[in-house]
Parts: sequence; structure tokens; C-alpha cells
Amino acid sequence: RGSNYSIDRMGDAIRAAKHSDGVTSVVLVYDQEATVQDLIDVALIARAASLPAFYQQDGKLNHIEVSR
Repeated sequence: RGSNYSIDRMGDAIRAAKHSDGVTSVVLVYDQEATVQDLIDVALIARAASLPAFYQQDGKLNHIEVSR
């Protein structure tokens, strides 16, 4: 809603929403415009909230997994 968040801050916000709003995953919707860094960022945000991460491609959700 017009705010900018760091990956850590966004992870905190998603973690809070996980409990209050029942969030079950993090999805990158604009896959055609996304960079590799966008995919990594989404995976890190999801990891911070202990949620799975996905990106949408051709109407299909694909799992994102980043290892350290």
C-alpha cells in the first residue's frame, strides 16, 4: 500500500499476515518482467516467514527454492 520494505521487513510483515490472515504461500505474479534477483528475493521473503515460494509462468505455479 505505497510502502517500501526491505527483504527482512517484508518477511516480518508476511510472517504476521501468516498468523492473522492465514497466508499460506508467497507468489511472484509478474514472472515475465521478473529478474533472477526478484525470484531470489521472493524465496528469501517466503523463507523468513516459513512459507513456500512460487512464481507464475504460463498460468502454472512453479516452486522457488534457494539454497545457501
